Amino acid sequence: MKKYTVYITSLLLIIFFVFSCSQKKSSSPGSTQTQQYTLTVNVYPSGSGRVVLEPSGGVYPAGTVVTLTAQPNSGYSFNMWGGDLSGSQNPTTITMNSNKTVIAQFVSTSGSGGGTGGTTTYYTLTINISPTGGGTVVKNPDKQQYIAGEEVVLAAVPYSGYQFLNWSG
Repeated sequence: MKKYTVYITSLLLIIFFVFSCSQKKSSSPGSTQTQQYTLTVNVYPSGSGRVVLEPSGGVYPAGTVVTLTAQPNSGYSFNMWGGDLSGSQNPTTITMNSNKTVIAQFVSTSGSGGGTGGTTTYYTLTINISPTGGGTVVKNPDKQQYIAGEEVVLAAVPYSGYQFLNWSG
């Protein structure tokens, strides 16, 4: 009789274990969540325009393609994208595979500068590395054009076998 009780108890424990494991497996697919990423949009200079997002919202599931359309206010025109976007295509798209920050840069067309005292002037920063292949330069902020007077921090990063010597130009 003792063997029979041990046998039934063991069988009940096995059934309980199998049942509890199958319950956990069947409930887990419903609890998985899609990764969400945030798109932050800044307009420069402030008050010069706005950016319309399609789809709207600012928080998107991974892989979502968002269309950004820059719309200038009166007295401004759209110039270029900065941050995690570059170029001047308008509208443009961005794929949400991480948190992103985008800057829409507008320029004054009225000559009044929208209260800034004149037309905004932009400059391109060209970097040449000598010898070619000896390293790279990191720009912060990293963008195609800079507003006159804007500060840019440069960091020389030499590749293996090279060392940074000096800046020139």
